[in-house]
Amino acid sequence: MKDDIVSGDYLTGAMQALQTVCRDPYVVGSDFVGEEISDIGELKAVIREIVIHLPRTIRLALYENRSRRSQLLLGRIWDFLNPLFQILIYWFVFSVGLKTETRNGFPYAIWLMCGMMPWLAMNSSAVNAANAIQYNASVLKNVSIPVTIMPMKAIVKAYYEHLWTMGI
Repeated sequence: MKDDIVSGDYLTGAMQALQTVCRDPYVVGSDFVGEEISDIGELKAVIREIVIHLPRTIRLALYENRSRRSQLLLGRIWDFLNPLFQILIYWFVFSVGLKTETRNGFPYAIWLMCGMMPWLAMNSSAVNAANAIQYNASVLKNVSIPVTIMPMKAIVKAYYEHLWTMGI
């Protein structure tokens, strides 16, 4: 059992590494103590690529929204009704079922919508962006486009869809 027996040298080394990390801000994001972060240049390149391809990303997101809506019976109205139904269900459960009180003169439904609308947009964009590369793997294999477009397309698409819910 290696974990049960810990030598004093190991603990001393671990404490020195922890003190080094606390003193040197460049070490915090590194894999090894003493290695400076070299990913800032890579991050700048990714951000530059996103900015360069932003018009293409927006165009792809809008096209995907239109093509998805053309297959739905209610089309664009569904982008409005889906969050409205979610909010009505939450409102019914908490206001009617649990009899929540008004806060500062505002009904609970107003408080709920102010929190739920941004949450629905952020949740949808984060989940879709996390899965975007896997979902679009066949497109990325066959078409020469930057990989960063796919997560950004998912984020733009989610916020565009939820832009309609802000009118509720």
